[in-house]
This record gives sequence, C-alpha cells and structure tokens, in this order.
Amino acid sequence: MPRHRAATHARATTGARRPALLLAGLALVALATGCMAPGSAQAQRFDSLDLRLTLADSHVAGGRSVHSTWAIANRSKDPVVDPGCQVAAYRYAIVPVDEANNETDLWGAYIIDCSGPRTMEPGYDETYPGPDFPARTANGTALPPGNYVAMVEIPGRTGRLTQPITVT
Repeated sequence: MPRHRAATHARATTGARRPALLLAGLALVALATGCMAPGSAQAQRFDSLDLRLTLADSHVAGGRSVHSTWAIANRSKDPVVDPGCQVAAYRYAIVPVDEANNETDLWGAYIIDCSGPRTMEPGYDETYPGPDFPARTANGTALPPGNYVAMVEIPGRTGRLTQPITVT
C-alpha cells in the first residue's frame, strides 16, 4: 500500500482508538530506532554508554575558558550505534549551581559534520577532546566568582553530564 494512503487512513481514524493507535505506533518506532528500551519509557539510545566529562582544571577565571575531554565506553554486552555523530552534537555551558537542572538553557553548541553510522562494539573505550567551557554568559559577559557546574546535554541520552567548577 502506498505510504500516502496509510497516512490518510491514520488521519481518518476517529474516537478513542486514535490516541491508542498513535501511542502504540510511536512506541514501536521508538523501539525500532533504539530510542526506548523495552519496559522503559525513559531510556534513550546512548544511555548504555559510559560517558565521562573531565575538566582540565576545577577553577577558571571569569571570562576565560577551561578545556575538557570525553571518555566514551561501551561496557554493555550489546553494540551501540550512533546513526550520525549524535554523541558529538552536544550543547554545553557553565551555569550557576542553583540553576543546574535539566531545564537550564545550555547556550553553547558543538556541531560536527561527519558520516554515520558509527558502531561502538562492547569494550569500545576512547577519549576525545571535549568542549572548551567559557566562563561567560551567552552574551559574552564574564561570570562573577562563585560555584558553578559545567553541563553537557547529548541528544539521545537521558539527563546531562555535569562537573563542578569554581569561577575565580
């Protein structure tokens, strides 16, 4: 059956069955693409990877930057497939400790141009250069001294990676 006919049929479905069919279809797509593990509505594609963010220093002067590195390991028994460098397409920022939650806007973005997919077999363990975290606001103002958190958000991973940092 042509794709457009199936879509027309889905739109024509009415009543209480429509939301149930839509949710069932979305769940199947999520399972097929690796975005959701069976039995868990929260699991993401890269949750089984051990991702570690390490800062070059625990202190940074306001207005300066601190270097970082990534360690990515697959300690699971299954391969993890990155379909197009999603692990390397992250958002990041240094944010005040009292604003460090999953709702905080991370204004820095790292975009990579690469081809995929990339399979990380069990036992995969590599270290890469990470972002340079600027101790500045999104508009370029130096952060005042205080306690902050370096945060990274990776598409396809539940939660954010964090490291404490002091701005001097």
